[in-house]
Amino acid sequence: MRKTVQACLLILGLMAAVLLMMDSFSVVKTGTGNGATIQWDDNFERFCCELAEGCSSDAERVTVFRNWIIQNISYDEESEVLFYQTFHVGKVMQSKKGVCFDYACLFAAMCRSQGIPCYVLDGTYQGEPAFRHAWNRVFFDGQWWSLDTTRDHTARKEGGSEYGVVPIGEDPFAEDSYFLIHQVF
Repeated sequence: MRKTVQACLLILGLMAAVLLMMDSFSVVKTGTGNGATIQWDDNFERFCCELAEGCSSDAERVTVFRNWIIQNISYDEESEVLFYQTFHVGKVMQSKKGVCFDYACLFAAMCRSQGIPCYVLDGTYQGEPAFRHAWNRVFFDGQWWSLDTTRDHTARKEGGSEYGVVPIGEDPFAEDSYFLIHQVF
């Protein structure tokens, strides 16, 4: 009986220690699909709510998120284009740098944090030189739209024209330009 009481006290002590440790971690929100994950925390969700404050539609929120990314995130010329199994917004939000995959995942996280359906596409450009690229599809106003924050950031920086948000079917990144590898998540 005494050993049982000691074992129970030990288990209760361990459980209390685990609960105390859990207070030092923040809740992580996720969006998943195809085995990959985009993660964000409560602070990021609050940040997105503040950005979208005053917006009355998903179309306005999408525009605010797109504009914030192309104005505040720099393309990381020194980084390789990597496609991760797990993406956490914290790295890009802290460094304010990223590659196409980071731009696309950050945009998807912003949209999803506000309940706007959005996913990341991964494709390879079929022209010369061939390269791998990531961009988004986002749902609002009753249809899916294509959006490429990386392309728009570069166009704005170089004084070119931006694509903005275009309906699927008028997509500049359609299958005739890109070989679609898969919908990432």
